Amino acid sequence: MVAIAPGATTQFDQTFLAGQRARVAVVALTNSEFSLSVRGDDGQSVCAAASPKSRCDWVPAWTTRYAILLSNPGKIKSDYYVIMQ
Repeated sequence: MVAIAPGATTQFDQTFLAGQRARVAVVALTNSEFSLSVRGDDGQSVCAAASPKSRCDWVPAWTTRYAILLSNPGKIKSDYYVIMQ
């Protein structure tokens, strides 16, 4: 479990493999909203999603590292899990 402060954004990187479905999902442990976005190594947006369905699915064209950005637009600290496949 991880927490994110109100108004804060956190970023982490993950490599996904070419031709295989990639999935990133945020599971809120509190009644909170999240904004999720995934960007390729070229900085282009691959996916953007907001609560209540904070999930991105895509099939990468090549194996590379992606930046995953998670924001808490709310006014309270929010606990969450990130699931990646």
